[in-house]
Amino acid sequence: MITGMLTGTVLVNSMIIQYIETALAHARYDIIDDEEPFYGEVPELPGVWATGKTLEECRRNLVEVIDGWIIVRLRRGLPILPIDNCTIEDFASGRSARPAESTISSSFHHANDA
Repeated sequence: MITGMLTGTVLVNSMIIQYIETALAHARYDIIDDEEPFYGEVPELPGVWATGKTLEECRRNLVEVIDGWIIVRLRRGLPILPIDNCTIEDFASGRSARPAESTISSSFHHANDA
């Protein structure tokens, strides 16, 4: 039984990592007039955005926000919105996960370029 639980935990962790990587591939970044001038968001995930003093700090903060967003949605029984057919399996409801191949690429543009 413990082996099955451990395998399930590894599978869920793998799905979460795949989902976060897929979300980051869809992230959009801007430079804003702020103490933390780098702003990033994932348009497909409502309310998911972060800032940072550098682009890398912004990306790290965005990972934390995505992770928190996933936790809140799972705890409240809300669906995890698919990104490129990538979602997270909810063992309680029996929904299945269909992770997509991940490509780590993102767009970055200066707010004044838009």
